[in-house]
Amino acid sequence: MTQPNPTRDAALLAMAKWVSTIADNIRNPISGIGAALNILEQELTIQKTAASTTSPLIDDALLRIRGRLTSLGEYVSELIDFAKPAVIYLESVQLAPLFQRLKLSANTALPTVHIEIAVDPDAGTIDADNERLRVMLKGLLRNATEAALNSPTKKAPKVIISAVRDTQAGNTGVRLEIADNGPGFSELAESQAFEPFFSTKEAGTGLGLATASKVAIAHGGLIKISRSTKLGGALVSLFLPDRESNLKSNELRLARG
Repeated sequence: MTQPNPTRDAALLAMAKWVSTIADNIRNPISGIGAALNILEQELTIQKTAASTTSPLIDDALLRIRGRLTSLGEYVSELIDFAKPAVIYLESVQLAPLFQRLKLSANTALPTVHIEIAVDPDAGTIDADNERLRVMLKGLLRNATEAALNSPTKKAPKVIISAVRDTQAGNTGVRLEIADNGPGFSELAESQAFEPFFSTKEAGTGLGLATASKVAIAHGGLIKISRSTKLGGALVSLFLPDRESNLKSNELRLARG
């Protein structure tokens, strides 16, 4: 579980500053490479049309370059998102429609994963920063669907995203959970999952849960990871307090310095 910690927060702030500088220095060349690649693809298309011939090797090379460039762009986007100040703007967010959009996006990438939505009627609306919540849940859902494909029991990959009313630390709010039937978190992952740049995936950035933790704390909420008793894999639980509890929590933190 993550909670405010002055020493850790100061270290993360310093880290965010140099991460932002690195991201900016990478983003500009990516834009230039992307523009040059667009021109190259257009010129080759014109030449192929005129000559009525194709070159599989060139087509494959361009596809690989485009794929790597897209991946690098996504990595830079995660760096930038991590480096952004955790400033939130509370608004009323309808969870069921949000979950449906996230499900559609996730299934577009991985259509073989069954995603189930369960929203308690009393938890249909939450006070949160809509864009930050959407980006955070999208990343968590992507992780869950990818993990579900590696189910140790060889069962059909499944993910459940749910929302229920809850009370934690005297604050009322909504608990959002994303569970999967993948291999779950190892002991090492559970102890370091929220550390920036820690990842068990070969191509992972290690910023997803670190950023989610920052956003949760900015909302006056909590995030924790464990094992899902229902599906057997990983469980990410995010508690976000109601607007009144959130404001009181932020006022208390400000009062304490």
